[in-house]
Amino acid sequence: MLAAMQCCWTRERSAPSWAHIGRYVTVVVENPCDIHNLERIRRICGVFGIRDVRLIQETTKPEDPRCQKALDLLGRRNPTPGAEECRVLPSTALCLEELAAEGVRSLATTLEGPSASLYDLDFVADGQKLALWFGQEKHGLSSEAVSAAHSRIFVPMVGMVQSLNVAASLAVIL
Repeated sequence: MLAAMQCCWTRERSAPSWAHIGRYVTVVVENPCDIHNLERIRRICGVFGIRDVRLIQETTKPEDPRCQKALDLLGRRNPTPGAEECRVLPSTALCLEELAAEGVRSLATTLEGPSASLYDLDFVADGQKLALWFGQEKHGLSSEAVSAAHSRIFVPMVGMVQSLNVAASLAVIL
C-alpha cells in the first residue's frame, strides 16, 4: 500500500497532474450559508488554480435568511489574497443551462442514491470540463442538481462520521 501511495505523491507525478486543473474544473456551491466556508472554498480554489467558482442562491429552497446574508457579506468583503472571485447565480436551473451550453460534465457530491467513491471515478477520462457540485451542509444538494448530474460521488470515510464540512470535502476531492 505504501508503494501505491508513494507513486501518487512524488513531485514528478503531481506536477503534471495538477498544473492545469483550473482550466478544466468549475466549482459550484448550491445555497451556501456560512461566510467562513465560502472564504475557505475561495482559498482552496485559489490553491488549485480554479477560477470558475459559481454560487447558487435560490432563496426559495431552502428559505434561510443566513444564506442571503452570507452572499451579501461575501460581496462586500475584499477578497482574501489568493482567493478566487465567485459568481452568484439566482437558480440551479440557470447554472445547469450555462454548464450544458459550455459542454461541462457535472459531478454531484451526495450520500444519496447510487454514488461512486471519488477514488473509483476517473475525473479526466474524456478530457471534458468538469463541474463539481457541493450542497449546503444542512440540506445537501437539491434534487434538481443531483438528477441533472452525469455522475454522483462521495468521499469514503470510516467511523461514525458520515460527512465532512463542505470546504473540507472540496479540498479532499481536489
